[in-house]
Amino acid sequence: MTTPAPVPVTPSSSSRGALVLFWVLAVAGAAVMFVAWGWMATSWIDEILEEPRARAAGTTVQGTAMVVGGVPLVIAHLLGFTVLVPAARSAGASRGRAFGYAGAAVGVASLIGVLTAQFLMGSQPFVEPVFIP
Repeated sequence: MTTPAPVPVTPSSSSRGALVLFWVLAVAGAAVMFVAWGWMATSWIDEILEEPRARAAGTTVQGTAMVVGGVPLVIAHLLGFTVLVPAARSAGASRGRAFGYAGAAVGVASLIGVLTAQFLMGSQPFVEPVFIP
């Protein structure tokens, strides 16, 4: 008795459309992460530059970068993950794989975003600059 040859399975058009949607969202996520990381870096640099003035006035601005830049950055990561999981599920991925694909896509988009923001700023944005008076 011979076994029949496997029949290639082609995904349905709705599954292909969902897969395209997942990748479009993942690529768009890289642009969103660039903006979020750039905002975080800008708020970090602003905090560093404003701290001497604040101390001269008897106050401090320490921690404002985490509120102004860090909270939107975390929200961008969570929003990207919550958008990509259903997109991966509709593309045919199981629940566990959808979480993995969404996490990997958000991680790669975040890495692309932070490296692009760092490159365009011309320095390492999260290293405190040395000021020589």
